[in-house]
This record gives sequence, structure tokens and C-alpha cells, in this order.
Amino acid sequence: MITILVADLNVTEATYTEQLGYQVVERGIIGAECAHQMGDENFTNRSYLTLRPPVDEPQVVLRFLTGSDAAYQPMQKPGWNAVEILVRDPEMLITELDENLFRLIGPPAYLTPAENILAAQVLGPSGEVLYFTHMKEPELSLLKPKPAVNPVGGTFIMVMGVQDLEETNDFVNSNFKNRLVGPFPFKIDILAKYRGDDPQTRYPIMMMKMSGPFGFEFDEYASEVEISNVSGGIELVSVSADTLAGEYDWSEFPKESQCSGLSGYSGLLEFPSGANLQVLAPVP
Repeated sequence: MITILVADLNVTEATYTEQLGYQVVERGIIGAECAHQMGDENFTNRSYLTLRPPVDEPQVVLRFLTGSDAAYQPMQKPGWNAVEILVRDPEMLITELDENLFRLIGPPAYLTPAENILAAQVLGPSGEVLYFTHMKEPELSLLKPKPAVNPVGGTFIMVMGVQDLEETNDFVNSNFKNRLVGPFPFKIDILAKYRGDDPQTRYPIMMMKMSGPFGFEFDEYASEVEISNVSGGIELVSVSADTLAGEYDWSEFPKESQCSGLSGYSGLLEFPSGANLQVLAPVP
């Protein structure tokens, strides 16, 4: 599950259901205990909406929560930066989206000289960054995802901006046994655009493979990060594990989940970037 702050739930619902084919799972109010497990007491009593992709796609649920500031600008601070979603045809999808609801910030382009990964980037109604990605030969990639069956499929990568990739590497290695790839230099046009960097900047990035066709991407910022209290964008990523036993650097120790749609026991990890990761398991 991915939690995203938005300005208007009704606009978000209409946009994602009508434009992307997502389906409503639940509407509700965040309780105090759930907010605590999410890492921010300010979420208490906020309205939320959860949406899922079509049933024949990987079921990564998006939870939209009220509270995005009008002044929010993407990629200005460390933390979760973007949601990467598999799509059938990025070029066709972009022509079909309402440009008033999804603003194109990165036209469809191949990400590597091998021309295996074609992606476009857009801003959603509240400034959330979405990558729409298609892999010609997914079996050649680290994650090996299945192609989207529908015009828009499910999330397969979460992107995090970090100030220090080495520090992030150390944190990942001390808390997870997942495979890490990188760092290697990568040109990221929209990151350079929103951070005011030279367009030719090569950012050090690292990939972390999760179970199945899912992963995290860590992008190291090239310029200084300004402290901002403006709320918006992706606030939390929730993942499942077999168990929470082991040596984790918990910021919130595991307790039985109090959040609707998330069963089992819930613990919270805070990356050096400040990004929160909620880890859930059937047993503590």
C-alpha cells in the first residue's frame, strides 16, 4: 500500500477511476492508533480513499489521504518521490489522458540505450509524481515484472530521493537481506528539472529488489536540500514480510495493526532520508 497526500478526494477518485481504470476499495477516517502506526499523529481524523488497479494486475493499493498543501512541489525534499506503474503503451496512454488532470512533465522516452524501458512521467491532480512504464523484454530486467494486461497496471517500483546513498546502503544492509544493485550514474530529466540541476546531471542511483516483481529505487540528490514543512506527495509505503523477528532499527516497534486493510502486526522503519516504511507480518 502506498499513502499519498491529496487536496481533494473526490477529484482524486474521479481522476484515477475514469482515467486509469482504478477501482474504489474503501473510504474512511484514519483513527489515532492507525495514525501513530503510520508515523504521523497529524493524520488522525483525516479522510482517506483506497483504490486498486484492475483485478488481473498486481494488487498494490493506493491510499489517498487529505492534507496536501497547495504550495507542494515534487522532489524538493528527501523521501518518497514517485510511484512507478506498469502500463501497456505509454505513448498511447499519454494521448488519452486529460491534460488538465495529469500534467505531462516527461514525454515518453527510452531510459537506456538498450531501448528496453519506455517511460513517461506525469503529475497527478495534487502534484504526485507518477511514472508510466512499459518494458519490451521484462525478463532482462532486475525485477522481471509481467507486462500490464490493461492500459494501466499496478505499481512495481517506488522511488526515493536521498541525500547520501552510502548511508542509505548501510541502512538497507543492516535491516534487510534484499538484493541491492548499484550505485551507477543515471540521467533523470525530471529530477534535474525540479531540483534546478544541470540537465546533463548523472545521479547516482541504487535498486533494491523486493520479493516478486517489486523494488525500490534510491536517487541521490546532486544539490543541497532545503528544509520544507510543505505537505504533499507520498507519505508512506507499506510492505509485507514473513515475520518481524530480527534486528530492525524500528522507529515504532511492532504492534497489531490498527489500520483498515492492513492485517497482522505493524512496525515502522525510518530511512536516513526521513521516508517511512511500514512493515507488516502475520506474526511479530
